[in-house]
Amino acid sequence: MAETPHKVLAVDICSNKIKHLLEPAEASVPWADRIQFHRINVKNDSTLEGLIKMADLEVFGSLCHET
Repeated sequence: MAETPHKVLAVDICSNKIKHLLEPAEASVPWADRIQFHRINVKNDSTLEGLIKMADLEVFGSLCHET
């Protein structure tokens, strides 16, 4: 992020794994305004299709979430 102008559009059912990147305290880093988080359950939310169409690159990772 520091070396390129790329933007991140993060999608998950919770933001706890990247919370430290989304908090206002991180505004001091030059790329803080280039991360968007969308809380979506990808199994049953049609919003995901529109977000994918906006992206130049998609990376899908599936992890088990703690309950």
